[in-house]
Amino acid sequence: MDEDKNNKHFNNYPVEVRAMKIRWFILSTYGREFLKSILNNENLELYNIPTLRIMIEYFYRQYKNFLFKQDLPLFLIKNIIFLITLFLNETHNQNHIKKRTTNDGLYHFLIVVLLLFQILVQTIQLYMSYKQF
Repeated sequence: MDEDKNNKHFNNYPVEVRAMKIRWFILSTYGREFLKSILNNENLELYNIPTLRIMIEYFYRQYKNFLFKQDLPLFLIKNIIFLITLFLNETHNQNHIKKRTTNDGLYHFLIVVLLLFQILVQTIQLYMSYKQF
């Protein structure tokens, strides 16, 4: 494989490649039952089986992709809405303490609208998680 065996700085490491078809785990009811039984089993030695480690790594990658592509933007939107709501509420409270005349109805309306929008985003996020699994 064109290795430079005379070069002292050349590193060569043995690699063991393992792969398996796990489609039947995902699509069949037997696969799901098998995975549920492993999940509910208290024997942690099962997780040292190389084929199960491959499956766990595969499912982790799939779930990680789901989190970054679909769940992260909604999470950021919810946090932005929360921070705006918090800012509006604190501004309203500071104006109320300092006896400044402000439009209380507008502050309350904006806070309620933002909270309802946050509930809507949370519902969408829960539906997407339910649909994924």
